[in-house]
Amino acid sequence: MSTTHPVVVPKLDRSTDDDASTVVRRRRARESDRRARTRDDDGVEGSIVIDSFIHSHSFARDRRDREREMGGDGDVPTSSVLFAVRKHAGRTCASHTAAFLACKRGDQDPETCLREGAALTGCLVDALKDLKSKCGDELNGYAACLDYRSNNFEKCRKEQAAFENTCTL
Repeated sequence: MSTTHPVVVPKLDRSTDDDASTVVRRRRARESDRRARTRDDDGVEGSIVIDSFIHSHSFARDRRDREREMGGDGDVPTSSVLFAVRKHAGRTCASHTAAFLACKRGDQDPETCLREGAALTGCLVDALKDLKSKCGDELNGYAACLDYRSNNFEKCRKEQAAFENTCTL
């Protein structure tokens, strides 16, 4: 015979600051802070190029495939590197991004847009290689700061300025 156990629901102590409305306010504030941290100084959130690249390289591919795609040197970019180059990649790969997004709007079947996705990925890989050759030290410094600061742009403005002054858009 099975026994049922009563469900105990804790009561909120209204005398503390942790009532339901405060919890909701805190959650909204944390979400707002998170969104603010992912915005660059123009108030624009990370580029769609970076978002789609992170998504396609985080899922559905193993490390060996990613290394081969990046040129075989084993240097797969981290999210902080991708966030660091977001403006440059957004401008460099704007036409590829537009073609990929137009294809995705037209047909949600992933197989339909493989050619456009490969072109977009190739453009981003070329942009990364170009930036690494022109201003690798500044890029690495900015990416290291973003990595250490959990991709919080506000705490890496000095490194961002050094990178953007060396690698102008």
